[in-house]
Amino acid sequence: MTDLFGQAGTELLDQVQLPSPFHARITSLRRIIDLLDFEIDAAASQLAGRLARDPGYQALLTLPGVGKTLAAVFLAEIGDITRFPTPGHLASWAGLTPRHRESDTTVHRGHITKQGSSLIRWAAIEAVSILPPTTPAPRIGCLHRTRLRRLITGSNRGLACHAFPERNSPPAPPSIRWAVRPVSGISSPRCVSSSCGHMPFTRSRRRLPATVSPRTGVRMSDPRQVPSGGWRRSLDASVTRRRAGRTVAVALVMTGVVVTATAVAGAAGITGQTAVAGAVAVSADTRAGSATSARTTRAVAVTTASEQGAAPAGTAPMDTPVGTSAPVGSVEDSAADGYVYGYSPVAMARTRAAHVCRGGTNTLLNVPILSTPLSRSVVAPNVDTLYSVAWLDLRGGPVSLTLPDTTDRYVVFEILDIYSNAFANIGTRLNGSQPGAYLITPPGWSGTAPEGTTVVAAPSWDVWALGRTLVDGDDDLPAARAVQGQYTVAATDLGETGPTPPALPAVDCANPPDPQTPYDAGAAFFDELAAVLAADPPPAADDPALASLASIGVVPGSTPSAGDPATVAALAAGVTAGEAEVQAAAEDALVPSGTWLGSFNGGTYGTDYLLRSAVAVVGLGANVPQESLYYWSGPDNDGDPLTGAHTYRMHFAAGELPPIESAGFWSVTLYDDEMFLVPNALRRYALGDRSDLTANPDGSIDIYLSATAPAGHTDNWLPAPDGPFNLMIRAYIPTEAALTNTWHPPAIEQIS
Repeated sequence: MTDLFGQAGTELLDQVQLPSPFHARITSLRRIIDLLDFEIDAAASQLAGRLARDPGYQALLTLPGVGKTLAAVFLAEIGDITRFPTPGHLASWAGLTPRHRESDTTVHRGHITKQGSSLIRWAAIEAVSILPPTTPAPRIGCLHRTRLRRLITGSNRGLACHAFPERNSPPAPPSIRWAVRPVSGISSPRCVSSSCGHMPFTRSRRRLPATVSPRTGVRMSDPRQVPSGGWRRSLDASVTRRRAGRTVAVALVMTGVVVTATAVAGAAGITGQTAVAGAVAVSADTRAGSATSARTTRAVAVTTASEQGAAPAGTAPMDTPVGTSAPVGSVEDSAADGYVYGYSPVAMARTRAAHVCRGGTNTLLNVPILSTPLSRSVVAPNVDTLYSVAWLDLRGGPVSLTLPDTTDRYVVFEILDIYSNAFANIGTRLNGSQPGAYLITPPGWSGTAPEGTTVVAAPSWDVWALGRTLVDGDDDLPAARAVQGQYTVAATDLGETGPTPPALPAVDCANPPDPQTPYDAGAAFFDELAAVLAADPPPAADDPALASLASIGVVPGSTPSAGDPATVAALAAGVTAGEAEVQAAAEDALVPSGTWLGSFNGGTYGTDYLLRSAVAVVGLGANVPQESLYYWSGPDNDGDPLTGAHTYRMHFAAGELPPIESAGFWSVTLYDDEMFLVPNALRRYALGDRSDLTANPDGSIDIYLSATAPAGHTDNWLPAPDGPFNLMIRAYIPTEAALTNTWHPPAIEQIS
């Protein structure tokens, strides 16, 4: 059993009878693995979403062994492919060409140079390590796959080339066998096609003569040579693994780029014999401050023998509909305003799409663990509560939500419309701890709710239900999960009482769009906004904004990105300008509270679209301050950024802890400079009202922040990283003192 927690291993574990302690431990590990897989998939989906429209990324995915993550690594490391005139230049830059020297007619090749990006070499070896033995010969030659098999199996037996199916494969065309023309200062590549010969390793010490490239006339080493030099010799398994990894990395770059460029050229409609002058296409999003389009595409560098000057991939002219476009300046200004208006609903629709791909609509997804430093799918993760998430589609009628008796445990379900307004909160603050049944109804519904059910009228047809269940430490997790397991979300048969709008369009679940970067769609952002306007008609108060959008062709269900090129360019420029405006507003979305910044403006926005967008940047789905307040740390009391190189103290005077109602809670959570949790031996990521804090004789409480434990204050110590860090205070069910901003978090004092 090589993978105990894989599919076969899991089936075995289900059958094995283990003593209770061991069974509990295995079950715990399997839960952790499932949750880690969830986080990994989420991160991979974000990467794939950001690169979904990149032609180079799509071309790389056609290579055997290259998945979403490795393709992203290649793109990020290589950058602008047009700076490499040939694949040989690229391979040399990546350190994948062997050291080379010649003496008379003898060619000696050593280890690869290893100069350049180590990530490129790692990604190449990762890709080839999972190639199946039946990979077509033109992509990886016989000798290179022989070494690949040695890399995987660690065995020198049975690895002669004739053992593989490629022996009967048709020979590769010359343009693939000899893909790279000689370049001054770069050694010529080895033959990597199936025509290279099929010689097993022997113990011969005989020198092998050099051969000549059939296309270029350049002397090349005999393809029967081993990649490490001019001698054939037997190799032990460990040496074989190392050298095979380097060899197949060279093979991937030297042969894979041909396949990649050919695939992209074919997608562009280029025909004829293709001679490769570049490897992949890379598109980059620039966020310049000018009002010009921020989307730049660098086309595949290909030349053809029969069609010089053919258009690169992605540059085909657009179909221009009949009609006259508005003046470009007015379109751009209106588009910038439209982007500000649409930022939040588009981000919400993208968030919904990612969830629907995992679990559909009208179903509840419970996350049964607290966040850890491994939780990196969202910034500033919460370590106080377990999350429960559902996206509701009310086109089939109302959806029910039931909560059990939660005794003295804080619980809340925040209910948001598609425009990110929190129009209801169900839970401890407003409904107490008793069991409850709630009916979330669509706009205009006039049916009759079952007896004992509380009706919650939704202003939009798509609704986000975000639940939080308080946990009092690891020992309390089983009880919190038991409460969480009693929540139910279900569609009803109560029906709809009027016409229903169309549903939001489905997305590619393999490459869902990123909610944090709505600008990445360029002019197509307005296609997404138009889909939201059709699926969830906005309130009448938005009519002036909708009239402005209509003037530039953005109406419910439209596809403005298919308009005339001048208008589309102006729309894209408006996206760039609008994004700059939203990001600038995000810096002012929080309100000063002493030396900290507080979230006093979240939850409901009316027609303040800029505030709505700014809050979506800082924290999409923010609740109303009556339910929860958040405070972000500023610098220390000397005005310097916080860093683990110092020791700090937060001094709460007696009676001055974060003011909350008795049913609420508060916490101080420490994050690194990227707003993720900091690993530490205590596994302590926050301190708060459920912590065993030591009070001073006068009743005050000090919290210490540092990378090393302060002597005598371990109970009140929040471990920090060695470098920069940030703090966040959460106050759930805050009192009037907090809501009116008369209470301020204490200044952070540097004490060493």
